[in-house]
Amino acid sequence: MMTLFDRLRAFSRRFPMFMSVGIMVAMPSAGYFMNSASHAYRSASERIETSRNRSVELETAKSRAAEYRKSLDELKQFAASVTENRLDERQGWTRYAVEIKERLVSEAELHTLLNHLTSSSRYHFKPGKLEITSLTAREGLPPRLLARLRGVEKGAEPAPVPGEKVLISLTGHYLVSPPG
Repeated sequence: MMTLFDRLRAFSRRFPMFMSVGIMVAMPSAGYFMNSASHAYRSASERIETSRNRSVELETAKSRAAEYRKSLDELKQFAASVTENRLDERQGWTRYAVEIKERLVSEAELHTLLNHLTSSSRYHFKPGKLEITSLTAREGLPPRLLARLRGVEKGAEPAPVPGEKVLISLTGHYLVSPPG
């Protein structure tokens, strides 16, 4: 039988072989686990960076949303004040429509008409369309007006001297306050 001393001697002869087998198994395992840990670290670092970027984007989006809400509230307040101070028939204001189509007026009449297209505390003019055509150039005038300028139409005004009259078309309405 082998004594303990003999067993230790046999083991010491085989020890380098056991150590080399142990190192051959341990080194690849250690490399695998180190590589896995490195990959997990990189992955976690990327998730942390993505999380930081998203939190910055979220804060930016929150601030933009707050600015949008603020401007929307201001717009709603403005719309409410416009609706509250609106001048219409419900508050006793009277609406008078204005519609002038292709009318020849002198420059003095045009000046008077344009002075009346204003607003005051008692009335407001809301324009729709205003076209003023000088008769110095006759290109682009409608054929009916050219015939009128030549005096062909029955009962028409005499043909104006170019530059003395203008052709005006105007649409819109006046809102006039109630008396009192």
